[in-house]
Amino acid sequence: MSTSFSESFPHLDKKALKRPDGFVTQARNAAGSMSRQSRLWVAGLGTVLAIAAIAGFVSNRRDAKAAKAGETLFQVHKIEQQELAALAPATPAPASTGKEGAAKKAAEAPQKPSVDSLKFDVDAKLSATVKGYRDLIAQLGDTRPGFEARLLLGGLYLNHGEAAKAVPLFEDAGKTAPDAIEKASALSSLGYAHEALGKAPEALAAFEAALAAAPKDHAGLRGDLLLSVARVHEGAKDLARARQAYDRVISELPSSEFAKAAEQSKLQLQ
Repeated sequence: MSTSFSESFPHLDKKALKRPDGFVTQARNAAGSMSRQSRLWVAGLGTVLAIAAIAGFVSNRRDAKAAKAGETLFQVHKIEQQELAALAPATPAPASTGKEGAAKKAAEAPQKPSVDSLKFDVDAKLSATVKGYRDLIAQLGDTRPGFEARLLLGGLYLNHGEAAKAVPLFEDAGKTAPDAIEKASALSSLGYAHEALGKAPEALAAFEAALAAAPKDHAGLRGDLLLSVARVHEGAKDLARARQAYDRVISELPSSEFAKAAEQSKLQLQ
């Protein structure tokens, strides 16, 4: 069953991008956390004041950079929404046959595909969006919004049938991820891209690397990754390893929705 990038990674909530200040707040909280965890004891009041001044200067520069990156990501996402809206299939107006007739025709009419599932040349159709994300990555790629820009642009390529272009973006995202959960998500995205390209060994390597990075207590992420490993084995017709992988899901996450899905999939193996 095909799963879109956005469905697979709900932690990247595009609705949050409507508030650019959200990125600024995250960046400042992260900087504050780092400051609380790192204390340097030195002798002499002058030395302490000098170090505090330097630290404050660096922190302010970092916060300003993160704020700029967050605002840029917000603006690029607005462009993305506009370009995608222009590509959405038009819905014809129903003929005037009364409310009941219109409702019946609407129910009987075939559903048009969502723009999220359309296959097209992303660079050509979403040129302004692609340029915006790539400029952000080039200029502010070491910030959290820079990391998210890699994931979002990679997701566009993957969703619209260009998985090969998504691979390097997800690889770079895995190297620049700000924490373990983001690293695991980036590597999982890489696994989905390789899977879409029919590269089972590469997909398995990415999913296993994501599992190694994923925190043990993050059941939702780990459940998706474990099922992904089993699914790739099954797709490669390696039914023995697929059964083992489904058993691993059941063992690691008993009584969960993932275990139930694994049990059902295991029964259907042929």
